[in-house]
Amino acid sequence: MVFIIPQRVILAIMGFLAIMNAYTMRISLSIAITEMVNKSHGATDEEGGVCPIDESANPEDFTGGEFDWDEELQGIILSSFYWGYVITHIPGGMLAEKFGGKWTLSLGILSTAFFTLITPWAVELGGSTALIVIRVMMGLGEGTTFPALSALLATWIPAKERSKLGSLVFGGGQVGTILGNLLSGVLLHNIEGWSSVFYFFGGLGVLWFVIFTLLCYSDPESHPFISEKEKEYLKQELGTLERDRTLPPTPWRYILTSVPMMALVCAQIGHDWGFFIMVTDLPKYMADVLRFSIKDNGLYSSLPYLVMWIVSLSTGVLSDWLITSGRMTITFGRKLFTTIASVGPACFIVGASYAGCEKAVVVMLFTFAMGLMGTFYPGMKVNPLDLSPNYAGTLMAITNGIGAITGIIAPYVVGVMTPNHTLDEWRIVFWISFAIFNVTNLVYIIWASGEVQPWNTPHLMNKSVEAGRRSDGTTMLKFLNACMAGLCFCPKKYILVMMTFFAICNQYTMRICLHLAITVMTGERNDTVSGIALSDEDFFDWDEHQQGIILSAFYWGYTLSHFVAACIADRYSKHLLGLSVVITAVLTILTPLAIDVGGSWLLIVVRVIEGIGEGATFPVLSALIAHWIPASQRGFFGSFVFSGCQIGALVGGIGTGYFIEAHNTWRTTFYIWGGLAILWYVFWLFIGFESPETHPYISEAERSELVVQLAESRKSIHTYPIPWRSILASCPLWGLIAGQIGHDWGTYLIITDLPKYMKSTLHISVSDNGLVTYTPFFSMWLFSILGGWLCDRQIRKQCISRTSARKLWTTVGSILPACFMMAASYTGQDKVLVVTYFALCVTFLGGFYPGVKVNTNDLSPNFAGVLMGMVNGIGAVTGIVTPYLAGLLTPNQTLEEWRVVFWMAFAVLNISNVIFVLFASGDIQPWNYPQQPVNA
Repeated sequence: MVFIIPQRVILAIMGFLAIMNAYTMRISLSIAITEMVNKSHGATDEEGGVCPIDESANPEDFTGGEFDWDEELQGIILSSFYWGYVITHIPGGMLAEKFGGKWTLSLGILSTAFFTLITPWAVELGGSTALIVIRVMMGLGEGTTFPALSALLATWIPAKERSKLGSLVFGGGQVGTILGNLLSGVLLHNIEGWSSVFYFFGGLGVLWFVIFTLLCYSDPESHPFISEKEKEYLKQELGTLERDRTLPPTPWRYILTSVPMMALVCAQIGHDWGFFIMVTDLPKYMADVLRFSIKDNGLYSSLPYLVMWIVSLSTGVLSDWLITSGRMTITFGRKLFTTIASVGPACFIVGASYAGCEKAVVVMLFTFAMGLMGTFYPGMKVNPLDLSPNYAGTLMAITNGIGAITGIIAPYVVGVMTPNHTLDEWRIVFWISFAIFNVTNLVYIIWASGEVQPWNTPHLMNKSVEAGRRSDGTTMLKFLNACMAGLCFCPKKYILVMMTFFAICNQYTMRICLHLAITVMTGERNDTVSGIALSDEDFFDWDEHQQGIILSAFYWGYTLSHFVAACIADRYSKHLLGLSVVITAVLTILTPLAIDVGGSWLLIVVRVIEGIGEGATFPVLSALIAHWIPASQRGFFGSFVFSGCQIGALVGGIGTGYFIEAHNTWRTTFYIWGGLAILWYVFWLFIGFESPETHPYISEAERSELVVQLAESRKSIHTYPIPWRSILASCPLWGLIAGQIGHDWGTYLIITDLPKYMKSTLHISVSDNGLVTYTPFFSMWLFSILGGWLCDRQIRKQCISRTSARKLWTTVGSILPACFMMAASYTGQDKVLVVTYFALCVTFLGGFYPGVKVNTNDLSPNFAGVLMGMVNGIGAVTGIVTPYLAGLLTPNQTLEEWRVVFWMAFAVLNISNVIFVLFASGDIQPWNYPQQPVNA
């Protein structure tokens, strides 16, 4: 008997139906529990974070059933399935490889079907305890599903068809979720009692078992109905028609030390966290927060998975076509589709939580989120088949088993964090998911691979090891080096630029978050401050003078550490920058605790130490730019790196206002910005290096090109004693210091005190305050990048000299901001004009970056770090002076008092610019090359 349809396609269809049945049985409880549990407790109105019931809905749909299970117990019940699910993954993979996937898969589904059928009887007999036991047993049966299917696919499906047919098979998860949610809602709506759900889906599972055992076999060789044509095709593509029964024991040591394998596990954790949150808890969100009826709940909970299924199939076909046509490698394809499936859903899930009770918008955003998750299937989901066809079952068991642990954690976390099932509680859950999605994806795109690993054939690899004592990167350290070498498809110079840009971004978010937070920490007690109702423990009676001291305290330490860092920046730039960021990050996270314990004085101490940590940043960055960036490109790249200040101020300002308003407290913002900076530090340890000469993964072509381009302007290989007398007697340096003072006075006034001006004078709420104060930093960033590009072009085309270019752009960055700042102060309380003038003021401050900010690299590449330490350190003194003066001069926060502050800034900006224009230079100074190096 020969089937017209190829047997590998029949296997794929039956595999698809296997997962579909597994998921319908798994998730049926997620809908049914909303009808099993009494909902008389919890939040009941929109003010409590719960949406109103539609007028057309039946109120009885929201009363629930007979069981009084709280949210925490429901979380335990829903997670208990995964307790058993995790346990049988690895045994299931090993059984599938040894005895074939047919019976391992089919008996697992059959046992799950049996326990599904007896679920109503168990609940009636033993309540929640019996239900937990039944769910654990279901998990034990279903835990073999993915390992067995991976073994079958590796035996039946050629590599070039794996994205397409693999996406079809694994897409059964989405279709099962669709049918499980949709049909559960229909059954519960039309049939009295919740038990019908379990009888229906359990019966389908038994029916699938009968058909599968008749049609499918573990390998092509043992299949009685396969055509000779398909046999020949599979033999040509796969190399064999039988499972390799001569394989040695599973090479656990090599698998568990394989970096691509660990990256795959990480991606699986990200996928499973998001997916299980949606599968297990989305119906509860729809019922408890959006207040959908049970019928609509099933419909709208299933809709996202229909889109996800369509996307997984279409992108599976697209992935195979891109790979077979040579348009991208398997490795790149897996990373690309995994990234789409991580970043997109993360953003849309969080967006849905901020859409409030706009039910159509919420459903649409969840649908987009789950739709994009479909690209996980041509991405990381088929990756075990790439890494090791021989041990695909074991790999799938490890990845899916570890990932399934999130199925234990996620529902329990949701239950604990949503005791009142309000929108605010759920929002925290979705932010956690956002972080997990993005962190796990970063790990995957750095270290994943689509190539067959050497340990796929351990007997051959062992011979190679015995002959040459090498394993070609299968150990963690060796493969890490290989992955790091291939990390960048772009030059290492660009990676350095991007990482230093993000370093400044992180530093500025941590620096300025207090400037906005302090506007809601102080004010009238027991009143609404800037749109935020603060509790007593979040309120502090700090007057303007004390606030000025607090805001300036950061710069006390910031100034001091500049001079120390300047002396060692050239030698220890990598680790000095890393420590600078991580010290500031830890102290930022500890800020709320410090305030609670020691009030304003301990806050001042913490801010001083933060400043000490952050003070090394600019000297180190200046040294790194001198080491990596040729003189002709420093205007653009230097402007880009230092423009991280504007993006950090922009993101920090808007984000801080948003977080404060969303969480009704100022504490969260310190935790978020500090945590992001620690994440940056982890990546910097792996991919940041001091110079092309010390970079272990840079190509010889790029290294040679940089040596030629840097030429005379690059840092000397010798270590010279610092020529302090010549430096301190240099007129161009003092002109540069004057320019820096003007820039810092204007910038720190805007960053530190403009939020207070917006609140006290224009009466702007905290979220709008962050928006209008810090959004102009985006236009400042764009202007600094454009100015850097134009400046470099002017110099390359010899339109003007480097000296004239630095003076021109510094003048633009001084005079125009001074004028617009004064115009804003004479506009009164016309909010539109005030915001417009300040936006123009901040925008043109970007002219300083291709001017003053990169001038230290012009004067002395050998001592760029020392110069930046001096210049930025002296300029940072204005960070001490300006907040203190603003506090003294504005005790009543009136417009006239603020006008005096702005006139002072006008004078400082213009006088400092005159000095810079008179004395500055863009040429390398003679003292850049002292006669005698230290190591000569």
